[in-house]
Amino acid sequence: MTLGVNSNGAVTNGTFWTTSHISFVVAVFHAYGHQWPCQIIYHPRKCEGFGLSDGEGCEWLWSSLKQLIPPLHVSGFNQRLFVLDTQIRHLDIKSLHGFGHWLHRHWIHCQTKKNEALNKLQDLDLNEDMLHAEWKAQIVHQTRPSLRQSSNKAAEAITTILALEKTLESQEASIRELEMQLHGRCVPDMVEFNLQLVDAKSWCARTTDTLRHRRAALGMDEKANLAKMKKDIYLTVRLNAHAVKTHICGRLCQCKFELEQLERSYRATVTGERKLHMNTQHSIKHQEPGILKLVLTYNGLCTRLQSLIQQRRAPPSAVPPHIIPHDGIFLLDVNDNIWQDVGLDDEILDPPAWLSDEAVRDGICLQLEVDRCMEEEAQLMWERAVIQEWMLVEWESIQAALNNASM
Repeated sequence: MTLGVNSNGAVTNGTFWTTSHISFVVAVFHAYGHQWPCQIIYHPRKCEGFGLSDGEGCEWLWSSLKQLIPPLHVSGFNQRLFVLDTQIRHLDIKSLHGFGHWLHRHWIHCQTKKNEALNKLQDLDLNEDMLHAEWKAQIVHQTRPSLRQSSNKAAEAITTILALEKTLESQEASIRELEMQLHGRCVPDMVEFNLQLVDAKSWCARTTDTLRHRRAALGMDEKANLAKMKKDIYLTVRLNAHAVKTHICGRLCQCKFELEQLERSYRATVTGERKLHMNTQHSIKHQEPGILKLVLTYNGLCTRLQSLIQQRRAPPSAVPPHIIPHDGIFLLDVNDNIWQDVGLDDEILDPPAWLSDEAVRDGICLQLEVDRCMEEEAQLMWERAVIQEWMLVEWESIQAALNNASM
């Protein structure tokens, strides 16, 4: 089941729309059967434009028709169509009569959720733009393609570094050329020249930073002979181990974010929330065998790296990575070996705030909830305008009929 929202903000259920004006998400109940990278893109609570809609409109219809299953199971084709048409028409009239109560109920629910989220955000004292930026950074990081193992891993990484070095040389040459123009006073437009120089230095700094990270991932210094390292066995195994380790961390992060949803829904008393809790729990349990298999593969690569170090087929300063124990891996303790890249990454980088700062993570969830509530407000106001216009047309029709009858 999918949920689509078109360009004017109206929400509709369906699976057959293919126009570019419609964005698609997975219904809330089904979203937790998908992996976390899929959820942060296609979950309606995390996508712009869907408000507080859960995408279960069709499920409500099936729930209203389920009492007809026993009698219609033994009825004829035409009788079945007649009963379904009659029941749906009755539900339509019933829904129309309760439209005002529905609108009022949804408005109160929206305002309650919005005020609660705003109060918690105020206590956290975090900037809204910063939270949106961290959320975008989280999406980019957690939806990028996973690293894969390869027998040519070292050659691929070294080829990338060589290409970056060529790019860096070209950028440095461009900067020197611009500076020579400045010294020779051959600059027709100083403003345009300064913009070009700043832009060139910015690109050069980015390339330098990327090259430094790439070299650190290989555990090599500036004077290393890259061409001779393309077929290095130790480097290939190390990069494969780093790819598997990254994949394990990503899968565990998915479990962590889903467990947070599980803990929140566990305290709920609404029937729908309890079903969501059971569905999320099943989804998390379903991922455990795959993660354990990755851990087994990673430990095998670590053992091979340790063997290569003992055989002196590794750099003199090489350190074997820590083996990840199976017990307690799903507890996600901050001191576990899974978070330590000893022997795999020689450069220690600060973790992003969306992952390491609990206040920022809570703030992102609250900010997303506020954003969805704001969208829900706009949609409810649009629904209210539609009701008012409809009532006005109905009233004018009744008055016209009364006037015609009195003539």
